[in-house]
Amino acid sequence: MNETDIEGASSSRYVPDDPSLWEQMATTFRGTQRGFTILFFVEGIILTALAVVTAVRFFQVDTVRLQIGYAASFLFVIQIVVLIKVYFWMMMNRNEVLRRVSRLERKIDRLLES
Repeated sequence: MNETDIEGASSSRYVPDDPSLWEQMATTFRGTQRGFTILFFVEGIILTALAVVTAVRFFQVDTVRLQIGYAASFLFVIQIVVLIKVYFWMMMNRNEVLRRVSRLERKIDRLLES
């Protein structure tokens, strides 16, 4: 590997060995945080279903008091779902940073060898 290869690799934004979005999502279910990730994923599905139920019930009730209760419940559940999604994106970002650092370490090793 010569200097032009290294410069070309750093200047291009697309790196062919980058994993797809699905592969990045799958990597969040591996490693030390696997249990929490599975738990949060299941919670996210359950809470999304609960949000749909509260939204439907909001339009079915007759009293304003119940509508306020269902609206508050819906907003609370949606906020938790958003927090779970942020957790997943942070895990995916962490894995991407680790992958890039590893790639840079390998490039430095190749430079030092040549």
